[in-house]
Amino acid sequence: MSCEIESSGLTLTVGGSLTTESISLFQSYKNKLGGRVSSLETRKVILPIEKMLEQGALSESLYLEELCLRYKLECETWLAQVDQQRLAKLKMRL
Repeated sequence: MSCEIESSGLTLTVGGSLTTESISLFQSYKNKLGGRVSSLETRKVILPIEKMLEQGALSESLYLEELCLRYKLECETWLAQVDQQRLAKLKMRL
């Protein structure tokens, strides 16, 4: 499939559950992939394949994703508290 995509002038972004093992596999197959895979991604970070294969890039990407998720959870917790306070005020009106 990647050869068909390449023949049409497009490239692939590959992602999912990137691990140090999958990064090692991409490093070992980098020459065989040619220009078919242009970037690798976590859910929050998309980097050119050359950058993602650099030492520490996966760790930094996953750390950024962790920070984003923690921030999101903090916001959701705060918003839920605001909604709970509003519900309590509404119940007092009855």
